[in-house]
Amino acid sequence: MAVVNGNKATVNVPSAVTCSKGGASVPMIITASAVPFADVKISLQTSIADDDKKTDNSIGITPNTGEVVTLKVGTNQGVLGFTCAAAVTGKELKYKIDGTDKGVFSLSSLLVAVTAADAGTKPATPAMTLAVKADASSAATTVVEGECPGMGASWI
Repeated sequence: MAVVNGNKATVNVPSAVTCSKGGASVPMIITASAVPFADVKISLQTSIADDDKKTDNSIGITPNTGEVVTLKVGTNQGVLGFTCAAAVTGKELKYKIDGTDKGVFSLSSLLVAVTAADAGTKPATPAMTLAVKADASSAATTVVEGECPGMGASWI
């Protein structure tokens, strides 16, 4: 039995994302609350305001060229992203919904708010020490323990 109603399904998109200045955004996972019969396509575009000046709210934020998530039978998620310039004065991008079934889907958010953060600093030549862990090693297995103090990482 199939139940048919007038409710729209939802394409779930992030409403806020952070990117590194001079770098890229974190991956933006796109999903839907239902599987389209044919397809629904989601992409990012710059945000131009409807004011008289046509203010560009995406200065320094660039959607990845040609990137489109197509949700369809067998493909229930995808990833979008964008890049940020070294100096970002924009604050958002817009989502665009397209495809055969776009009329029966709505977006969970029409815009994505963008926060541009300074990239972290990393050491040019991090110190790394390696040592054999004798109490855990045998003739057939050698256990090595290491540490990168400047990176805050250690491993066995």
